[in-house]
Amino acid sequence: MRPLLRFAHVARRHYKAAPPPSPPKAPKKSQKFSFQGITWEDPYSWMSKVSDKVAMRHMDVYMEQEEKYSEAVMSDSEKLLNKLHFEMASRMPFDLSTPPLRWGPWLYYRRVEEAKPYPILCRRLASLNDDFISHKYPLQGYAYEELSEVSPNHQFLAYTMYDKENDYFKLSVRNLNSGSLCSKPQADRVSNLAWAKNGHALIYVVTDQKMSVYYSLIGSTDEDVLVLEESDESVYINIRHTKDFQYVTVNTFSSTSSKLTRCQA
Repeated sequence: MRPLLRFAHVARRHYKAAPPPSPPKAPKKSQKFSFQGITWEDPYSWMSKVSDKVAMRHMDVYMEQEEKYSEAVMSDSEKLLNKLHFEMASRMPFDLSTPPLRWGPWLYYRRVEEAKPYPILCRRLASLNDDFISHKYPLQGYAYEELSEVSPNHQFLAYTMYDKENDYFKLSVRNLNSGSLCSKPQADRVSNLAWAKNGHALIYVVTDQKMSVYYSLIGSTDEDVLVLEESDESVYINIRHTKDFQYVTVNTFSSTSSKLTRCQA
């Protein structure tokens, strides 16, 4: 055997592939639960305690470890994943939109633009429907929302957007006629919203250490009014206006009970 070939053979024999990374393990915090005579233990129940800031910090650390683990395990497939992504993207038309929904004098719909991973909310006057052959160049709306509700008078859009640094959704209200943001309401950690008074007022739910429901009069300089508060972290509050916008329903529920209240909007 030639020296060079012998060296290569030895090198292959002594080469060892890097061991795969170990998956992270979430901390276990033993806690017992009882219901209807049955008792069980859940070591991961701490993950659901959103109001516990210490638990949420531990959750953030664990999620970062999970992301790094996933990246390390999939690193060998990165080129293939990128290739598949671009091949699929090249076969998708980027002038798609949902069918327009008629509401009052407006047509509301969503569309997707090239290289954007989120839909754009749009509207145009129904009187222009004859020209609405292509959805490619409509009047643009607002993008990347989690919650979005147009007021019944078609003047405002209330929506929440995700703040990645602080890990919560922030509420904003935009004037659809001028395109400008309203000075209020603006709130953090908003999980739900509903219009009242024909679009002149907004009701929204803030989820922090407790769930709070606020009433805000659009255009007013007064502080938003706290109308309902629930300190029990096991209770969730959901609000919704009826289709005719005449009432707002308040649904308070937990794992063992629920209550629905209807209020005049």
